[in-house]
Amino acid sequence: MIKLNSRFLENLDNEVKLSFSIPIVLMLGFFDYLVGPEISTSIFYFIPVILVSYREERTSGIIIALVSALVWLISDYMSGHEHSSFVIALWNSIMRLAIFLLIATMFHNLWLRSSHFQRLANFDELTSILNRRGFLARVQDELMRARRFNRSFSIAFIDLDNFKTVNDSLGHKVGDELLRQVALTIQTSIRAVDFVGRLGGDEFAILYVETSQDQAKEAFEKCHHELNQRMADYSWPVTFSVGVVTFHSFKLTIVELLDHADKWMYEVKRQGKNRAIYKMDSDLI
Repeated sequence: MIKLNSRFLENLDNEVKLSFSIPIVLMLGFFDYLVGPEISTSIFYFIPVILVSYREERTSGIIIALVSALVWLISDYMSGHEHSSFVIALWNSIMRLAIFLLIATMFHNLWLRSSHFQRLANFDELTSILNRRGFLARVQDELMRARRFNRSFSIAFIDLDNFKTVNDSLGHKVGDELLRQVALTIQTSIRAVDFVGRLGGDEFAILYVETSQDQAKEAFEKCHHELNQRMADYSWPVTFSVGVVTFHSFKLTIVELLDHADKWMYEVKRQGKNRAIYKMDSDLI
């Protein structure tokens, strides 16, 4: 439940949060005015503060904290709550503001930590694209969507030919840069709805969402051309062996889906490397 609520809060747009939160604060202030000082509603002011603060943007949390403290002060005054001195009322408001700001800071930092750990768990540190775990999660999401709407999708499994030669002759620093360039080239060649992941070592995979075999072939041929061009730009003797499989049957697990594309990639390597083979999930080696 906490994970679900955290994801819900994170995905809400910050402007949407503010547009919902300010009216909530005003309604709370009006309720305070109606019930008077005998019934405390202070805890409910935390809701809009938390809602806005659980985000990378810190300013919105500060704004809603200030608004909440001000509304609370006004409603407290208008409800007839008498203080022996105005200084006391001001002091109470400052303390409320401090608490709101503390809550806002705490949940902002919680978002930062959650975002950091989520990125570590799902993204490759070297290339900044999805790692194996993150990529499989996207495949799982697409598999569920494909089953629901009966739509095909495609997976391209990519292995770098001669990568070990580059690593051994030019060093690991050059090898790391090569991997980053491959990731960047693939990322810029695919659609915004598609995903690329580094599965480990010099193996990459692309998830082409809602694509037929012809569409997948057209998309990857463009990507393959750009990859070869990038390798030529750096004079790296690396080529690509690729298995591209389009899936229409959704009875397989995500691991089986990936293994199917992996097998066709190894068939390319067996036949001499440096090309792509396009198959359907019904095809067998």
